[in-house]
Amino acid sequence: MTLKFEVTFEVFEQKFYNRLATQRQYKKLSASTVWTEIYSVIKGGLRATKSYFGYVFLQDYLLTEGSAFLTGGEKRLIYYTFLSYEKWKEKVGAFDFMDVVHHVWSNRWSGMTYGWSGGRYGRL
Repeated sequence: MTLKFEVTFEVFEQKFYNRLATQRQYKKLSASTVWTEIYSVIKGGLRATKSYFGYVFLQDYLLTEGSAFLTGGEKRLIYYTFLSYEKWKEKVGAFDFMDVVHHVWSNRWSGMTYGWSGGRYGRL
């Protein structure tokens, strides 16, 4: 699949989250809270860098202490929203910055060598 566009917070809120926010259980969670949890904990936390998949699993997310203001039920809802978000991105051909970070991070020791060759800097 060809990637068509990057998902920023604005795109996340307008094209993805607003359609969920009409449901009762989502009314307590703002788009910025969900986005921040995805970016800073689920996909952007230290545990995510150690994951082959680029994100933490539900059990690990529920054990994180960073979001003390969220209840267990809210964190569970955020995680399921994250899973829906990932499916949506795949369906529409989108990516977010944390996908790029994970791609670079996971390929850091893959045997690629970069350097100066033939008047340009790139893969040797």
